[in-house]
Amino acid sequence: MAPPPLPLAAIAVVATVAAVATACPPVCRCAAGGRVYCNDRGLTAVPEGLPPGATTLFLQNNRIGDAGIPAGLGRLPSLRVLYLYANALERLPEHLPPALRELHLQDNNVRGLGRRALARAPLLERLHLDDNSVSAAAIEGDAFAQSRRLRLLFLSRNHLSAVPPGLPPGLEELRLDDNRIHTLPLRAFEGLPALRRLVLDGNLLANPRMADDSFSRLPNLRELSLGRNALAAPPANLPRARLRRLSLAANAITSVPAGALARMAALERLDLDDNNLTTLPRGLFDDLGSLSHLGLRNNPWFCGCNLAWLRDWVALRAPGGLEAAPGGSLRVRWPPAPPGASLRLSWLRPGGGSVTETLVRGERGEYVVRALRPRAPYRVCLSALDPPAEALKERGNRALAGGDLAGAVGHYTAAIALDAHNHLLFSNRSAAYARLGQYPRALADACRVLELRPDWPKGYSRKAAALEFMQRLEEAKATYEEGLRHEPGNPQLQEGLRGVEARLAERKLLNPFSVPDLYGRLEGDPRTRALLGDPEYRRLLEQLRSHPGQLGTKLQDPRVLTTLSVLLGVDLSAEEEEEGGGGSTPSPPPLHPPTPAQPPPAEELPENKKEAQREKELGNAAYKRKDFPTALAHYTRAEELDPTNMTYVTNQAAVHFETGDYERCRALCDRAIELGRQNREDYRQIAKAYARIGNSYLKEERYKEAVTAYNKSLAEHRTPEVLKKCQQAEKVLKEQERLAYIDPELALEEKNKGNECFQRGDYPQAVKHYSEAMRRNPRDAKLYNRAACYTKLLEFPLALRDCEECIRLEPSFIKGYTRKGAALEAIKDFSKAADVYQRALELDPSCKEAAEGHQRCLVAQCHRQDSPEEVKRRAMADPEVQQIMSDPAMRLILEQMQKDPQALSEHLKNPVIAQKIQKLMDVGLIAIR
Repeated sequence: MAPPPLPLAAIAVVATVAAVATACPPVCRCAAGGRVYCNDRGLTAVPEGLPPGATTLFLQNNRIGDAGIPAGLGRLPSLRVLYLYANALERLPEHLPPALRELHLQDNNVRGLGRRALARAPLLERLHLDDNSVSAAAIEGDAFAQSRRLRLLFLSRNHLSAVPPGLPPGLEELRLDDNRIHTLPLRAFEGLPALRRLVLDGNLLANPRMADDSFSRLPNLRELSLGRNALAAPPANLPRARLRRLSLAANAITSVPAGALARMAALERLDLDDNNLTTLPRGLFDDLGSLSHLGLRNNPWFCGCNLAWLRDWVALRAPGGLEAAPGGSLRVRWPPAPPGASLRLSWLRPGGGSVTETLVRGERGEYVVRALRPRAPYRVCLSALDPPAEALKERGNRALAGGDLAGAVGHYTAAIALDAHNHLLFSNRSAAYARLGQYPRALADACRVLELRPDWPKGYSRKAAALEFMQRLEEAKATYEEGLRHEPGNPQLQEGLRGVEARLAERKLLNPFSVPDLYGRLEGDPRTRALLGDPEYRRLLEQLRSHPGQLGTKLQDPRVLTTLSVLLGVDLSAEEEEEGGGGSTPSPPPLHPPTPAQPPPAEELPENKKEAQREKELGNAAYKRKDFPTALAHYTRAEELDPTNMTYVTNQAAVHFETGDYERCRALCDRAIELGRQNREDYRQIAKAYARIGNSYLKEERYKEAVTAYNKSLAEHRTPEVLKKCQQAEKVLKEQERLAYIDPELALEEKNKGNECFQRGDYPQAVKHYSEAMRRNPRDAKLYNRAACYTKLLEFPLALRDCEECIRLEPSFIKGYTRKGAALEAIKDFSKAADVYQRALELDPSCKEAAEGHQRCLVAQCHRQDSPEEVKRRAMADPEVQQIMSDPAMRLILEQMQKDPQALSEHLKNPVIAQKIQKLMDVGLIAIR
């Protein structure tokens, strides 16, 4: 019912002015110590109203772009740590807080570094920029001029081709691994006296492209890592006084000069694994008195007399662990190994010609070698056994096919640690990263594939696909073209090139201002050459290049029409000729009609393949007539004539699919896949076979097996049809799992456990038990006690969500209303809270909790002294108020009421308008005097 007209003298709309809000933004959670949690909210902009006392701001895992960084962020005086990783930023935020000490920008698409942005944070000590798109050309020479306090700089997995210039002198740790750095010129690391750790793994460094003083100017360097490069020998002039860790693993080192490690008394770890070493010069390690770890695995050693010194050197430093045991035995002891690890124990009697090996589980700490010959010399070796890389690769493949993408990445990474030169491992991990949406990492792995196998077409396909996902279409096109130069007829590369060319053409058509040679074309036309001297015109071009959607608002500008005429090759400013005008002269016909291009001669097929094609065509005709026995006979005959073509096998599988023999269909598809891999068949044909397996499982309602088969198909070739079926099967499978998980008895047990935790005040553990109870029986409203826990934990939005779901399930459940009212009361939305309490009283007039809550809300509304800014902020957060204030008719009514208070009585006669006015009064947006 509409409230009765009130004889009021005047109505005044509360005036509001901008002010800094001190409360926590509704979408965030503020905790003690100035920590503000706004992460994982799907935000596209930094929330307004951040508390000035914030010291740590969590904004990771959102969708915040450059336009979503407000100037107000730079006015937070106490902010020390800012987490912005895994967002959509393309440049360094310009509005950084002046007191910032630590900035996390990993997993964005930042392309460059400028002095202006970094100068706003002069106290910055740690800058994390891993997994971005920073290039050396996009780093200003004086970008770090004001960053005198910077101690840590991470630039792993970017697009750097050179060491960034002008690094701050106080830098202590610098990570540049997995980039494209190929050269270290003279004085590359000059002016870095405090640098202690330098990581350059996974670049393109080679000895001829490294200056002799590359590292000698780093007197305090403790750790140097140069793994996964192209070194043929250790770098010259290594820092010797303080270097403790040196990694040269996974290079192409064939020799180590005799004095390469001289005077390195502090060196503790030396890693030369995975190189091409056959021998080492005598006395190489004489000065390494502190060495505790030496890695020499996976080298093609020539075990002759020239390595006897190394055996003796190792024997002198081998830890104790051998002792005689009774009965002509030897006891071998070792430090505890991780659970599940395996050790290999070998012993050899020189001259005896016999070797015995035993695998010992890591839980054991000793082993007794028995039946040894008394007083005979034995050589004992103990080494750890790592899982073979091939086995890990197979596990990764199975995880990838089953949709366990994170597990696949883990298996491939473990395999790469064992075999860092296997291009297939990097290729498969690139595919897994791409399906996870981690495109910078997918690109880094694809680049590594091409370093290892520059002639492998699939490496170019992986790289181009990652570039396409990152919207770097020009680079993707160049990658496809480069791959086709290695294998011109590759269908995968050809199809990819056609796709990216179509996207580029579409982009240019939609935005003519995005052409690469924009200024060159405008400079070459006299109509626009003079305009280029105007800075305002250049700003207009950049605005239209970045925001093509604004083109429609700029068409009234004659400069825009002239520019479009030049770019599109059409005179947009010319008037249309009058119909029937004969002033134009028709163009003469061409002197010689164009000769149609002759198609290339068809490749001559062997007679057996021709006959197989004819049998296939006869089978197709019978298949269309649904004469399946005849079709199967023709397809079988085609396979007999050409047993290397998997298509004939998949055609037989299609016949069995139509007849309902799904088991036979799957067996034929498996055989077809095996045949296709043996004969390097087109990946799309293999994908079709996997998809047919998935379809057969779908027909039998075996959704888990169907999802596995569909994922295998998508790993080979991604098509919308298969993707849609996979998603449908996953949806059904998830629903089946959810329904199978329901158990009311277990739900009641979990609820009781949650009640016990709630009584003890252990609210996080109570939330865990209540959540499990709700999953076990999601239709029971009485299990939604989690809302009370959320209220205790000050997570009011989550509490409101649970209360609304509880009320939806059981509209007569009083506790759902009282808990919702308490949550609304806590966030000071007294108007809504009073309505909720009133609804509870309508259901149960004797409810004491609802009556007291309703009374508190009414009193609070009368006595609240909120500032106009706070009133407006809170009111406009209500969707209902937003809808009222965006209604032009209501805005007109409010203006009329302000000018003529007597009009209120007339408007209140309309029930709809009266209800809206009452709502604005309840939230305090308008006041009546």
